[in-house]
Amino acid sequence: MIRLILAAPELSDEADLVAAGPLHGVAVSRRSLDAADLLAAAAADTGVAVVVSAGVPRLSGDLIGRVMADDRAVVGLAVCDDDERRLRAWGLQVVVRHGGDGVATMAAVADELRIRESPRERAGAGGRRTDVDPDEVDEGARDAQPTAGRLICVWGPTGAPGRTTTALALAEALASRGLRTCVIDGDTYAPGMVAQLGLEVDSSGLVVACRQADNGTLNARTLMAATRLLADRLFILGGLPRADRWPDLRESALRGLWRTARDTFDAVVVDVGPHVEQEGLVAHHGGSTLLASRRNAVAVTAIEEADQIVVATRASTLGLVRLLNELPVVTSMNEGASVIVAVTGAPNRHTSAAATERLLRQAGVRMPVARLARDPGGLEESIRRGATAFESASRRERRAVGELAALVAPEGGQVGVRMGVRAGVRAGGPRGLRRRADGLRA
Repeated sequence: MIRLILAAPELSDEADLVAAGPLHGVAVSRRSLDAADLLAAAAADTGVAVVVSAGVPRLSGDLIGRVMADDRAVVGLAVCDDDERRLRAWGLQVVVRHGGDGVATMAAVADELRIRESPRERAGAGGRRTDVDPDEVDEGARDAQPTAGRLICVWGPTGAPGRTTTALALAEALASRGLRTCVIDGDTYAPGMVAQLGLEVDSSGLVVACRQADNGTLNARTLMAATRLLADRLFILGGLPRADRWPDLRESALRGLWRTARDTFDAVVVDVGPHVEQEGLVAHHGGSTLLASRRNAVAVTAIEEADQIVVATRASTLGLVRLLNELPVVTSMNEGASVIVAVTGAPNRHTSAAATERLLRQAGVRMPVARLARDPGGLEESIRRGATAFESASRRERRAVGELAALVAPEGGQVGVRMGVRAGVRAGGPRGLRRRADGLRA
């Protein structure tokens, strides 16, 4: 007998669904009236399946994502096309149509749950159907699928390495290459992209987009409405108005935002904060992770979903040491992403592009390095003017940013390179990394 939690309070024939369950080997152990009740029931019994309709009061994509944690089987009930679209936007990949016949609906639910419990299906995550042979997919349907844009995450270690400046300059360079580009301020510790551009801080486009993703209403049209047009083919999605608003950015909503942004733009550049550790997890309800929030969710999800990671680091020995200390953690989060290092600041003989590449090779990593020399005084002047770093850059600086954009979006071919980090690098600790940095000065 399959036990499940049923959350469909708006259905007039909910009692018929409960009564029809035993006919198909399904027992409804609890009926939930709203989202809070569903979350409490799921937290109390982590091994039971969940059947949920789109009309549950206060239901959101974030709540669905938390209920689906630990690979729980979750099936959606849809009465109409709008219900199905909303449930799928929330991340549910198994949705059963309810046409008013409780017996037929519960039979379909039982079939889906049994498929989900089979060994082959358990290999898939979050209720995803994995029993489809790729050779059986219709070629016309495959060709009809839109080509998604690339997601580029700009990350850098602690110490103000120039993440925001690099993200803005890269986004404008990509737009100048003919790509429809959106730059997103995802720094939850020091958001400042809107202020750097001299834009009015009236609302947070990032918060608005995440709320729409939570409600299942985020699409290309609503995402475009949340952005601002900066220049031809260049859009910005503003970040948090205050750093303490980070609880509004839930993980499932962020993943939905990245998917929609990919479908809407050719290139999406996300500026994230330096912290990617899991210590940002704040649990409630007796310590259950079903009701947890993470301040680092933007950085973690953007890195995990990124096609490319641009690592900004200061042109100093200390900046490179910090990079080598923190880089293995970031690259282990997405081993399939290509990685490019962007060295910012005034160059010297110890931190030239060649010296940086040599240090990385000694540490066991292989990746392209781009030099983004930037005059601090010129950057301050561009901030006062409300101009981007690319707009106020010299010809040499523009050429350097263009070279970085060419690495990110080349004319065909694989972008960047996949990199690996030797296990001994992390085991060496900070002292070993400093010795490598000191070796460059010798």
